[in-house]
Amino acid sequence: MTSTRVFYIYFNEQSGIPYYYEPSSDSTTYYKPNEGLILDPETQQQFLFPEDESDVDDVKISLDVPDDVINFNEKDIKMDDPITKRDASFMPCVNGGPAYLPGDLQNDIKKFQITDFARQFFRSHRGNHKFNRKRISVEALTEFSSDQLAEPLLEAIDQKTAKLAISAFKYILYYTGVVACKNNAVYADRLVNLMYSNPALRDEIMFQLIKQTRNNPNPDWLKKTWELFVIVVTVFPSSRNSEEWIKSHLAAESKNSNEVISQYASFAYIRFSARCALGKPMESSNEINMYQKIPNQVHLGRKIFGASLYEQIWNQRRSMMKLPIPFILYHMADILLKKNCENIEGIFRLPGNLRKVDEIADELNQGRDSLISADINDIASLMKKWFRDLPDPVINLSRVDFLENAFEDKNYLEFVETLPKTHKLTLMFLVGFLQHLAQSEEVTKMNAKNLAIVFGPNIVQIRDTNEPFKIKKFADITIDFMTFLVTSWDTSYIYPLSQEYLK
Repeated sequence: MTSTRVFYIYFNEQSGIPYYYEPSSDSTTYYKPNEGLILDPETQQQFLFPEDESDVDDVKISLDVPDDVINFNEKDIKMDDPITKRDASFMPCVNGGPAYLPGDLQNDIKKFQITDFARQFFRSHRGNHKFNRKRISVEALTEFSSDQLAEPLLEAIDQKTAKLAISAFKYILYYTGVVACKNNAVYADRLVNLMYSNPALRDEIMFQLIKQTRNNPNPDWLKKTWELFVIVVTVFPSSRNSEEWIKSHLAAESKNSNEVISQYASFAYIRFSARCALGKPMESSNEINMYQKIPNQVHLGRKIFGASLYEQIWNQRRSMMKLPIPFILYHMADILLKKNCENIEGIFRLPGNLRKVDEIADELNQGRDSLISADINDIASLMKKWFRDLPDPVINLSRVDFLENAFEDKNYLEFVETLPKTHKLTLMFLVGFLQHLAQSEEVTKMNAKNLAIVFGPNIVQIRDTNEPFKIKKFADITIDFMTFLVTSWDTSYIYPLSQEYLK
């Protein structure tokens, strides 16, 4: 006796086209199943189709999708089974979620599939053969090719930029070794310079790189493609329209069974997320071979100031694999306490020597630690600078507006529970440290509100406005928020930090 097949229906957020996930086989298809039970993943009830629902093929025809796509069955899409879905942990290797990758990584994988993007935003391509101009399938367009592109991938690339897009793909073929040349390394610099001078090409080049990482038959070519991908996403953000699609590909490849590819993809995801949070390219540099050195940072990275929380945890993953927050935060707090910060009047309010603070930050980024000999006010300023320099602040830029709602409803504790766990634990450790410090307010003259005033602007950052009213409003909200946390939040989970985390 065979059991009834069960499918869950999902809808592409851009096109609205439904697709069906079967947990028992871990497979996904765009064809509506002819048999079995189709369930709504939210209600776990049978999904009720509208009586006038058009056939999926009719929808595709109305969108003028090529015949190759109509007959195309999406492969290798991985979805969470809604029945057995569990929250990912930030402790390493628990429930499949390392601390250096966001807990919602699986959502990025399942929501945005590159072939969906191609159906909507890629140009229709035809073969170059003189006697065969057959339309190229979406699947072929999104997979590796050793042949030069005849035209850009993206429909949005105008005629003036099209030739540059074709040149960009040629640079990719040269750098990765698909096409032989004398000095392939220089093509990384050429590609980056092309993207600096032609912002409209940035999305195009990122999708060209995605194409070259899919079903690439040569391990050496594939590794070089991922090197180039890491370079590009370190330097440039994508447009907001393309961001989630690119993240989806990087997230999926971070789970690649090939450890080398998994590491490159994970690091690329971390760098790309940070660059998109900043929303602007890295400042260009005249340093010789600077861009060519970037792939080495996958294994030898040590950046602290200006690196995301996730990158810092990535860099410490072998030396302190259990530590769920960046080590530097614990280290600065520990040194401050050893230097008797509890007996310093105006600690964190009195500024350090800004030139010296920048020097210490640069030294730490180069792997040299001089904190133990530094002035206590310089270290206090350094801690604030560390928070201020995060590409995506502890209170994520995407969640700042929700803080306003929490202020109005006075439910700050509920709000902090919505933060990504690495961000929440980092905030919790800081607040625990400030709670410890606030106990000495008679000596330091720094009570909970004063500590909230000096730290708040570094924890909650408003980067998208110059409106004085909004800036003032969020300054008041931030002080109220941080004061509440210092006086009321139970931080015993992470502060004081157990020595077990440091082993």
